Amino acid sequence: MDRRFEAMATAAPGSPAIIEAMSGRVVTRAELLARAEDLAAGIREGELVALQLPNSVDFVATILAVMKLRAVAVPIDRDASAAEVERILTHFGPKPNLPPEPRMIKLTAGSSGKPKGIVTT
Repeated sequence: MDRRFEAMATAAPGSPAIIEAMSGRVVTRAELLARAEDLAAGIREGELVALQLPNSVDFVATILAVMKLRAVAVPIDRDASAAEVERILTHFGPKPNLPPEPRMIKLTAGSSGKPKGIVTT
């Protein structure tokens, strides 16, 4: 997990971390950290983690969990069809050739219409 966020959550656990746009619910730093830790239990170090989630607490918590376990997040448009998701996951495969310390692959259609990944750390 990002150590800076952990430090902030420890220093002020009751402070707001996220305000959900649809519901207006305020999620504290401690709640977000706890959710991230729960999600981290299902992620393995170095694993590609496909995310097809709306903007939400779970999206942010999953990104934090990915960072904690040095995995790689692959956000996929939540409106993508099952066939498109399958193509993306097949294209990037379980073990893509990535530079050191990747944390996210941002997808872009590129000029060919096939997904291309922008790897970030």
